[in-house]
Amino acid sequence: MHKKDVISLGKLLYEEFNIPNYQRTYEWSKENVYTLLNDINDNYVKNEPINLGSIIIYNNEGKYDLVDGQQRITTLYLIAIACGKIKSADDIILKSEYDELINEKNGLTNLLEKKNNISEKLTIGYRIIEKILNKKLKDEKDIWSFFEKVYYYEINLDKNIDINHYFEVMNSRGVQLSRSDIVKSILMQHLSNDEDKYKLNNLWYVYEKMNDSNKYKSFSSFKGEKIENKTINEILINYNVDNNISKKDAYYEVEDNSILNFDYFLLYVIRLYQKIGVKEDKNSGEFNLDDLTKEYKEYFSHKNSEEVVKFLNFMVDVKNIYDKYVVKYDEKNEDWTLKVKDEDMKLIQSCLRVSFTNRKLMHWLYLTLKYFYDDNNKNDINGYKDKMRSYIKKEYIKEFIYYAKQKKYKTGFNTPNIVLNYLDFLIKENIGDVVKKFPEANDLKYDDFKFKFRNSIEHFEPRKGENVSENHEWIDDFGNLALLAYKTNTKIQNASPEDKAEHFKNNLSEYSLKLQIMTKITLVKGWNKNNMEVLRKEMIELLEEDLKSKKVYSKTSNSGKK
Repeated sequence: MHKKDVISLGKLLYEEFNIPNYQRTYEWSKENVYTLLNDINDNYVKNEPINLGSIIIYNNEGKYDLVDGQQRITTLYLIAIACGKIKSADDIILKSEYDELINEKNGLTNLLEKKNNISEKLTIGYRIIEKILNKKLKDEKDIWSFFEKVYYYEINLDKNIDINHYFEVMNSRGVQLSRSDIVKSILMQHLSNDEDKYKLNNLWYVYEKMNDSNKYKSFSSFKGEKIENKTINEILINYNVDNNISKKDAYYEVEDNSILNFDYFLLYVIRLYQKIGVKEDKNSGEFNLDDLTKEYKEYFSHKNSEEVVKFLNFMVDVKNIYDKYVVKYDEKNEDWTLKVKDEDMKLIQSCLRVSFTNRKLMHWLYLTLKYFYDDNNKNDINGYKDKMRSYIKKEYIKEFIYYAKQKKYKTGFNTPNIVLNYLDFLIKENIGDVVKKFPEANDLKYDDFKFKFRNSIEHFEPRKGENVSENHEWIDDFGNLALLAYKTNTKIQNASPEDKAEHFKNNLSEYSLKLQIMTKITLVKGWNKNNMEVLRKEMIELLEEDLKSKKVYSKTSNSGKK
């Protein structure tokens, strides 16, 4: 590649570029826009030229693709609009995926108000620019004349360069492109027509919003309890708000802490796609993001356009399943949400979610997506719940019971979180029998119990130190253990059981069910080895009895199916 002559912004805005479909949409934050404007303003006041770095272009059969510099140049276009230098889309030479932005004839300011296909960040950026220009830079003619002193270096990539390899190099050096951007470019190069490339680009724009921690959009139109899955074409129709479909009907917006971000979602999808029709209950291994681009590159290295389109439709199916059949956490209301109205399913999934917080290890989620796709069981909620309970028992409870007996139930910090969480699930399910055995706990509000991110082993009788002689011999006994949030455990870890019970009783419903029972026993009888052993015996029996049971929900009525 080689550098061209230094060019001014005034000239740059009238050069013709193409923003290829594999590029991101406009993603600059408020801070990015402020930084650029402040740099320009500082030099404007000093009457000094400003170098805004380099742009990288690629000669793609006579068209110049803008490889790097899109975010800055798009922001400068917004400045030109705010300065009145660009009054119509006809004045814009830059070509991009903002088709409506390019083709609109009624003026760009009016178009930005519509926000149909326009990035929200594009609108925010324009408003920031408009505000600053009106406040600090009164004379539009002067500010625009200054742009002749803003310049770039233009770098031209050689024609024979592997553009996808170049993207990977850029990404490995920390340059703007994410893993999902690279996956997009891998898929894009195998598509044969512009319509399919347009669909892929728009699909990416919709789904990458999963990366937002508190908000993403799920594109499934629905009426009442019935949720209809959508194809790529139907999603794009809804997304473009066409055919008299209102925005409210076209999509619903869920505020939650999404289990997967987009990069992880792509990794789960490619693993699932390669296992279509294959019965698989064994652990699928780690989901390591370092493998993401490699797996896509290897799988699609010799695939044609038809195979890529098939894969994209599969991805839409998986996303629809994820939206409908996977639990999410609503941080605002501090509660779990699930589109399928089944409380047991929500309880089982939230139990698994809080037990496996590392996205690399959520095999249960992989099995969930696979179950509802492979087995065509989109209405068999009872069968799914049986499968998940069977998975928990086979993979964790059976092994734990064997280990606990070998250790004479002194499992301590080696007790898996899933065992203690699943025990809470069983306590709630068998609450009548549990209360008969522990009448001290008969006034607890078990119906209000929810799984929370409790990830620290609590020794109810506290550990007094690493020296074994300082501790009771039963300190690590399973009966003496429960789960607490790490911050809570740190504050009270050395308190006596009686002091802990006094502390917990004021807000008892916030804690694990096992801990609630331990607290009630202590308040009435005190906490000692005998009381601990009685509780442990009953809790282990509860796990063992469940381990012996087979199908649970399939024997019941269809009340769980929605």
